[in-house]
Amino acid sequence: MRILIPKTEFPILNLLWAPLLAFSVNHFFFERAYLFSLAFFVLATAITLPAMMLLSKTQVELSGYLRNKYRRFDQRKTRFAAWIFISMPLTLLLIAALWLFYKQFPFFSAKMPAASLPWALLIGAVTHIIAIIINEGWFTYRQWKEAIIDAEKLQKINWESRYEGLKQQVNPHFLFNSINTLSSLIHEDKAGAGRYVKEMSQVYRYLLRTNDDELVPLETEI
Repeated sequence: MRILIPKTEFPILNLLWAPLLAFSVNHFFFERAYLFSLAFFVLATAITLPAMMLLSKTQVELSGYLRNKYRRFDQRKTRFAAWIFISMPLTLLLIAALWLFYKQFPFFSAKMPAASLPWALLIGAVTHIIAIIINEGWFTYRQWKEAIIDAEKLQKINWESRYEGLKQQVNPHFLFNSINTLSSLIHEDKAGAGRYVKEMSQVYRYLLRTNDDELVPLETEI
């Protein structure tokens, strides 16, 4: 069975996830101040966005590691649970670290509502789970498709093997019947027996020549 181990199914999803999470987190950190002050918006984004991009890169690498460790289709639940269990704390810890960082500077802390951290953590967890579901859902679908294709190939090989086995059974029977016919002709019609031997040799020469061919023209077969 072929195994697909891409690190991420949707590179564009990871490119969008980091800016979306950075925007959402900053919005919950600073609310109106983030949206209605250009200088505030640019400075906060310049700090938060690189951190989220680094987080996104880490999540992609983690995804590749888990898909190599739990690569089988029947391990998809384990892989999904491990990704949630390991990666979710990374996302939440980074958001909390950013919140504490902003709290240290009066320029930022003066604009931060008291309940900004819980909401930022919540939006981080939700967007994180959605991204994992989309990535893992598509990866699992591709694994399922590959499993069906491989099963069909194995079935084809099985039928071809059975067909070859049947051919090997038919050929000895054909030879046995031909010899019996020849034995009867030798006593009844020696000239006919000679012609029969000649034609039988042509038939077996044809069988040997076309033994490896799956298909031959009907005209040639006749």
